[in-house]
Amino acid sequence: MVVCPLSLSLSVSAGKLPPKPLTIAFVPKSLDNPIFLDTLEAAQKEARRLGVRLEWVAPFTTSTEGQIKVVKNLIQRRVDGIIISANDSNALKEIINKAVKSGIAVATFDSDVPGSDRLFYVGTDNWRAGYELGKALLQVLKRKGIKTEKYKVMVLSGGKEALNLKKRVKGFAKAVEEEIDIEIKDILYCNDDFQLANELVENYIKSHPDIDIILFVGGWPFYVPPDAMPRFQKWARQGGIAIGIDIFYSALVLQKEGMIQYLVGQDFSGMGQLSLRYLVRFLRSGQKPPVIIKTGIEHANTSNIDRLLKVHKPWGVR
Repeated sequence: MVVCPLSLSLSVSAGKLPPKPLTIAFVPKSLDNPIFLDTLEAAQKEARRLGVRLEWVAPFTTSTEGQIKVVKNLIQRRVDGIIISANDSNALKEIINKAVKSGIAVATFDSDVPGSDRLFYVGTDNWRAGYELGKALLQVLKRKGIKTEKYKVMVLSGGKEALNLKKRVKGFAKAVEEEIDIEIKDILYCNDDFQLANELVENYIKSHPDIDIILFVGGWPFYVPPDAMPRFQKWARQGGIAIGIDIFYSALVLQKEGMIQYLVGQDFSGMGQLSLRYLVRFLRSGQKPPVIIKTGIEHANTSNIDRLLKVHKPWGVR
């Protein structure tokens, strides 16, 4: 307790105040989504290494209006930088531009806002992730010897206006269009709410038991124990094909048990580390990073699932 005033006194007597640490605010889509835990942990570690103050602020549940209010507050407080995953790329463009005009450096992660004044984006090439998942589906169908005239597909997505999720669906459709005939019967939106995601999947299978393929654009239904979706399990055991984006422990367990056929994962740790590193470098030196920084894609299949189960620990025991 005595050391801090003493060091401050010495600095003042020498005519130099210690530099004010930079304050960088991360704004994920919501606080209740555990998929961002890796981003938070990596950003905290990088913040300690760089000597900056990190804030993790967002609406508790996914809300575009909530994100806008959060950013407005950060502008009023004059933080040095904002790194945001946008719930709605169009609706957030104006407030991001306002933040930049006020002198705050803004970057995006996970879900971009192209056409805004943001400095750069760090995250998954979402079109590529969807495309690779589509190619993986073709291999699954070939391996299982499944052939039909037209495959009926249901898509479970998160926010209706989330650009990253839209790109995944487009990439998936492109990958399969020249190989098989698919009909996307419905796209359901859970608004990143895992309980609603469970209900949507269970109710859909009840009313559409003949659906051939379910594409999970994100892992929301699998945040909870698999027993929460008995109809989904029965459908999968009877030959339904489930594929999805996002790799984490409980989803991998379902894949190992044969409930999910293929998963493509994202590097959320890389998003936290790299976005903070590049933004701080820009603030301190003026060095502009690349406009798009891709963090890579991970595949989960029968050849590596046991290794991935050791790497991706359950969120509750971390």
